[in-house]
Amino acid sequence: MAAVEGGGEGIPVRIDSLMARAVNVPRTRFAQARTRRFIRRIEVEYTKALAGETAVGAARTPHLAVLDRCRELLLLEPVHSGLEAAKTTPRDRDPATGLFARQRFTDAVDRAQRFGAGAVLIVRVEPADRPPAASGQSLGTALVRLAAKIFEDLRRPDDRLGRVGPSEIAVLLPDTSLDHAGRMTETLVRSIRAATVPGVDGPERLTAWAGLVRYSHDAQASSHELLIDAEGAWHRAREIDTPAVWLAHPIRASDRVNLCRDRIATALRTDHFTLFAQPIRELASGTVTRYELLLRVKDDMYGPLSPVAILDAAERLDSVFDIDLWVLERAVEMITSGPEDLHFQVNLSGRSLGDARLAEAVDELFRRHPFAPGRLTFELTETAVVGNVTEALRFANRVREIGCQLALDDFGSGYGSFRYLKMFPVDLVKIDGEFIENLVTSPEDQVMVRAIVLVCRAYGITAVAEWVQDEPTVAMLRELGVEFAQGYLIGEPEPIDDGWWASRARSG
Repeated sequence: MAAVEGGGEGIPVRIDSLMARAVNVPRTRFAQARTRRFIRRIEVEYTKALAGETAVGAARTPHLAVLDRCRELLLLEPVHSGLEAAKTTPRDRDPATGLFARQRFTDAVDRAQRFGAGAVLIVRVEPADRPPAASGQSLGTALVRLAAKIFEDLRRPDDRLGRVGPSEIAVLLPDTSLDHAGRMTETLVRSIRAATVPGVDGPERLTAWAGLVRYSHDAQASSHELLIDAEGAWHRAREIDTPAVWLAHPIRASDRVNLCRDRIATALRTDHFTLFAQPIRELASGTVTRYELLLRVKDDMYGPLSPVAILDAAERLDSVFDIDLWVLERAVEMITSGPEDLHFQVNLSGRSLGDARLAEAVDELFRRHPFAPGRLTFELTETAVVGNVTEALRFANRVREIGCQLALDDFGSGYGSFRYLKMFPVDLVKIDGEFIENLVTSPEDQVMVRAIVLVCRAYGITAVAEWVQDEPTVAMLRELGVEFAQGYLIGEPEPIDDGWWASRARSG
């Protein structure tokens, strides 16, 4: 692209214009998505400038300054060569340890990749012999805290820590060689294996496995793919009983897809997944007849775990369809064998929505298991819909023809939310929890929820509030006209076992 004249301080006009607009974006929820678009456009222009495709001149400092400003608006980490500590929101951090959550950690990796080579390390920590006195996820939290404390003596100022699993700590090592990262990995694993935790009969020894992958400035792998590679490496280390597996570079994309598919196939074949149910209460009657089905991953050491890691990998590597189908099959089986007043809601990924096999699979399930289709609701998020509008609309119309219900999840989180109410045959709208958690004290959130309810009434759609945590919020929701509520106040997700079915039978 030829240089464009007229920009201040040698900055191309296009970039200068974007900067002027971006730095003045107000710090509001509605401006944040717009700011993200500015960031992406500025970064594209800046990348072209660095590649010599447009004039740079004295633009380097202003470019970084505007990216800093945009990311401050979004409460993200500033972009500097030093990768300084950042402002963060509570959801950026793992609440039990204070470490970066998975998404926040990948954001840090994305930024580090712009400044040169480095490495991503994941360490899994477990009791060496048998579970100590602690159990379940409390045990995992204790082990992650221990690993983080040990690493404090090894870390450099720019290194970043995250929690990416029940007892997995992730370490970002920017601007480092493979040899240096490898030596640090060996030291960390050796120190963890020398540590102990309180057990039933005294101190219990620990063991650890590590996966290390190095990235370069021009690497084709994304931050999420680097995490997938590092996770695969520590799994391999445990399989061959070696402290660590190093990868000098990210694995090939085709190999990564095959490994992910093999892992999912094994999990499905060995009954490694399970379902939990979270109640949804009708506010007028106070009764619960709807449940959202939530996927969990079984872990021998830590019990049922969030599927975030495996779903993230499966979604990005186009391997999630089999998981969605497994959930759907279990939902249909429970509807046909359970009380007639139970209604289940299942989530579908964006990848599956774009897969022509999904509608065929739904048709086949209804042929094999005849039941009242109105007892099943498919939840679609705006994120899933936005990249597959045509396919999602085709699927939505098909399931409505069958007689199932359709819900839009996380409603209000994007610009297209209200438009989708006109496009899709929606029965329920699940109001995004961002508008609910501070509803009692936030006039802005009250205005938004009231507007959503009014629109839903006009379209004959039921409104459901997510993230409901306390009784004052319930009272406010009733006042605003919301019909259903879901959240930890209503009920936490519970395993669907014999006890769960027995309690449903008693309540019925």
